[in-house]
Amino acid sequence: EKSFEISEREKEIRTDFRRSIVAARKLRAGKILEADDLALKRPGDGMKPKKQSEVIGKKLRRDLKMHEQLKLEMLD
Repeated sequence: EKSFEISEREKEIRTDFRRSIVAARKLRAGKILEADDLALKRPGDGMKPKKQSEVIGKKLRRDLKMHEQLKLEMLD
C-alpha cells in the first residue's frame, strides 16, 4: 500500500521551492506599498504570496533593500 505522507526530507526542502514576498527594488520608509513594489522570490520562509493583497496600501516603517523579505512588523 502506498503512503502519500510527506517525508521529513521533503518537508525540509519544501521551503526552498516556495516563494516569499520581497521588495522589488529599494524602498524608503513611509512608502505606501503598491503591487509593482513587490516581487515573489525563493525561499519561501517569509510572508506567503497569498498575503500580498493585505500589504498593498500599507506604509513601510523602515527602508527595505531590493529583494529583502517583507515582514508584518515592517508595516503600519
